Amino acid sequence: MRNVWFIAGDLLQEASRRRWLLGMGLAITLGGALLGFALQLDVADGVLAGARLFGGSFGNDLTTPEAALRPVFATAATSVFGFGLLFGVLSCSDFAPTLFAEGRIEHLLALPIRRAELLLGVYAGVLAIAVCGATYAGAVFTLLLGLKSGVWSWAIFAGGGMACVAFTAVYAVMLASAVFVRSSTLSAALGFALLFAGSALTRPELAALFESGPHRTLFTAAVACLPRFWLLGRLGTAAASGGVLDTDMLRATLGTLVFGGGCVMLAIWEFERKDH
Repeated sequence: MRNVWFIAGDLLQEASRRRWLLGMGLAITLGGALLGFALQLDVADGVLAGARLFGGSFGNDLTTPEAALRPVFATAATSVFGFGLLFGVLSCSDFAPTLFAEGRIEHLLALPIRRAELLLGVYAGVLAIAVCGATYAGAVFTLLLGLKSGVWSWAIFAGGGMACVAFTAVYAVMLASAVFVRSSTLSAALGFALLFAGSALTRPELAALFESGPHRTLFTAAVACLPRFWLLGRLGTAAASGGVLDTDMLRATLGTLVFGGGCVMLAIWEFERKDH
């Protein structure tokens, strides 16, 4: 396990030397500012001012500041979830292919590190970057909304947390593709394809468009193993807005983690049998 953390730390150092972490921070700051100011906070400010000014005189009929801002927090959590996944796929697509570059992979395999530890270290390092990015994005949104509205809440971090859960499956597919074919383009394409499939194809409304029979059964069976990212997004939104969490959301979280673990095991199996 020590070798896994060593590889993960080495990947983080490489990202830092390449100014990748700095670029990620600047992109998140700019994106958070643009998305934050695009929200209709002026309307929310008016509701909050009215509630604070007249709340004591009119009993409980008026909306509380926290309840008035729930849609804003839900929108922010959804933005962190969606844009965080897109940014993660785009920015992390070259880590694994770079690892397998000729000359570097032979040097790494010459070290007293098992191949499984090497892949797990890369996987853990990229997930650590994703967690850092999601935490920073949540902090930017929280600070922006808190300063403007006066209401402080940790709810936005729910979107970032669910994005990290979804990214465990997305990057597992990207890592496995890099083991089979050393191409950052293919890695990113498969990551985006999985995001689309898990967000659109797994929706029950889409399956209902097929007529009852073998076509619907075949489609349902084809997407049965895919992670349901739309349910993860709903889970983050519900947690941010105080909504109800149902068992389907929790099952989708567990299924996503299992799917990611299976793809990592497939990558390890292929890596072990390759001749470098």
